[in-house]
Amino acid sequence: MMRVSVVLLCVALVACASVPEEPSAVVAAALDAAGEGDLDRVLLHYTPAAALDLKRAVSAAEGSGWVPAAPLRLLSRGEAVEVYRDGDLAVVEVRIRSGATPVCLTRTDTGWRITLDEALLDGGSWSCRPHRTLYTAFPGGVDDAPEE
Repeated sequence: MMRVSVVLLCVALVACASVPEEPSAVVAAALDAAGEGDLDRVLLHYTPAAALDLKRAVSAAEGSGWVPAAPLRLLSRGEAVEVYRDGDLAVVEVRIRSGATPVCLTRTDTGWRITLDEALLDGGSWSCRPHRTLYTAFPGGVDDAPEE
């Protein structure tokens, strides 16, 4: 029993050690995984709820003929720059030649994770709220997305 506990602890420590500690590094790691077209590795950098919602949305999009690999690879050419941090909230901009896309992160028990919230700049202060586009496509949340 003790041996199993030690092995599980080691696996958990290795898994945690592979996740960057800074918000911009978390986004950069997700972008690297996106560049390789590795959706499963991308999702490791999201909160569990956001990863599940994103996976469902990607599955629904693939079912309609849209293939997410190309946009993932295009976005992966961006640079992740932290623009705001306050307590358990951070905003990182993914900057590409054509502009910048803000990404919200939240600090969890396992470190910084990307959310599906929309980053808003109001009067020089950033905030995050549920993303209108995603939840407009699926009014009851992504749970309304068609199953695979």
